Amino acid sequence: MKVSPYEPPVRYLASSPDGDVVIDEAGENTPLILTRSDAAGIPAETEQRTGPRLTYGRYLRMVKQFITRDSYKLLLKAVSDRTGDTVTLNDIDELVIRSEKHGSMYHVARIEVGLKKTVVRFAVNVTFSPRGKDCMNREFAVLQELREKFPSFLPHTYFKGEEKYQAEKRREESALMFWGEWFTGYHEFHLTGDAIDSGQKVIIWDYDHGYKFASGRQGREIYKQAAKILTLYYDIDTFRQISPWHHSAGDFIVRVNPDDGQIDVKLITIRGYDPMIAFSTDDANNKIAALIHFLSTLSIRMRLDRLDGTGDIAWADDIYVDGVIEGFFDALKIKENAGEYSPVSVEKLIRILQHFAINDWKDVLAESLDIYSESDPDLPVILHHLNRHAENLYSAVQTFAKLS
Repeated sequence: MKVSPYEPPVRYLASSPDGDVVIDEAGENTPLILTRSDAAGIPAETEQRTGPRLTYGRYLRMVKQFITRDSYKLLLKAVSDRTGDTVTLNDIDELVIRSEKHGSMYHVARIEVGLKKTVVRFAVNVTFSPRGKDCMNREFAVLQELREKFPSFLPHTYFKGEEKYQAEKRREESALMFWGEWFTGYHEFHLTGDAIDSGQKVIIWDYDHGYKFASGRQGREIYKQAAKILTLYYDIDTFRQISPWHHSAGDFIVRVNPDDGQIDVKLITIRGYDPMIAFSTDDANNKIAALIHFLSTLSIRMRLDRLDGTGDIAWADDIYVDGVIEGFFDALKIKENAGEYSPVSVEKLIRILQHFAINDWKDVLAESLDIYSESDPDLPVILHHLNRHAENLYSAVQTFAKLS
């Protein structure tokens, strides 16, 4: 009698603020969230759909098919690399495939490989649209490139490939997926309103232990580290930078150390890495101007989010601007100490910006708005706050210069 080869049992789940949702018979046929309107509960007919209608069951089985290719060889190699030991299929007690989040471009699944003594976690990003596939192909290459510079802030990538599927009696289509590192203990965060004091706070979406507010110090540190990460990957010579990115998309995640409350931030996606300004790269003065333009754009985009991730456009409070400035200069100091060429020392750049008046900042900020189209929903919010933001930048730079 032929014995079937061992395959570990699989559980399919979906994460939610109230805990894991088991994908049972009802969940198996529940339509997959594919748009922001889906997430907000807006009826389908109010938004034109660009993707196929899939159910959670079919989506998660596609992810399982992807990670178990070639008789689990890719999975076993990835787990062995992570643990430092040779792992066989018989060592795996269970696979948990969890629908984690849904963005405008990607859908994220978390993979948990249960071994005898530990659990190894991975992320699988999934996209269905042609635009999403183009973005994913670029991102996979850029992640590999940028991890060679500063590997600790970005996820390791393992494998990319397509999976075929058929939905709603359509012709066969395909999803593009890539398999990467899952940062255990890290969570999405967003601006939110606080009903108790009618103020604004940063809320951390900790599905494991419940949503929690960040303290003012922790919120400032989150923005500082996010600005630092983006500046580290800014190329001073070519003006290449990570863009687009947005807090509302959950591009950054945060871990709060349970022992001392310390913050650690990671960047989990890169949609593009190109220059955002058409200056000649041969002129040292252009490099200084481009760096200041980068700071101006960074400072604006750092303040934009959507309330609770999917609500109205939100503008982060003034208290976070100091953190953005500090993170920007911290990154430049790291690059300077590593011997990365710059047309101006960090100390001199601080002195240059220290001489900027509020009106100078207004001019620089106005130039940074060229990247926004008139129809961009962020633009009215930016314009409403622009003058005050110039004052914030002026104050933050003056304070930082005195402490440097």
